[in-house]
Amino acid sequence: MAAAQSVMHPDDVDNDELIELHIVFPPDWPDPGDARITKHGFPVWIVIDALAATDQDVARVAHDHEMAEDAVQAAIAFYERHRDAIDVRAKANAAAFGAYVG
Repeated sequence: MAAAQSVMHPDDVDNDELIELHIVFPPDWPDPGDARITKHGFPVWIVIDALAATDQDVARVAHDHEMAEDAVQAAIAFYERHRDAIDVRAKANAAAFGAYVG
């Protein structure tokens, strides 16, 4: 999985606010790999995979998934903080569905 690039540093207050606004951690799923975009329910790993598939095109991913660009930026910031857990989840899902993860 290609790493997503962020416009902001992951420790910025703006990223904390974006994550708080756009990322949900279901209480019964304590693994960061299970985090989702609040209003849409898309797992963060799907947004990160979509970014990799579109050469990090935040605007396109936002448009294609009918979400605000801020939500995509929140996914990027969250991924930067929880890269290992999200990569594990993406690879497990790809293996379960027979997809290729490079």
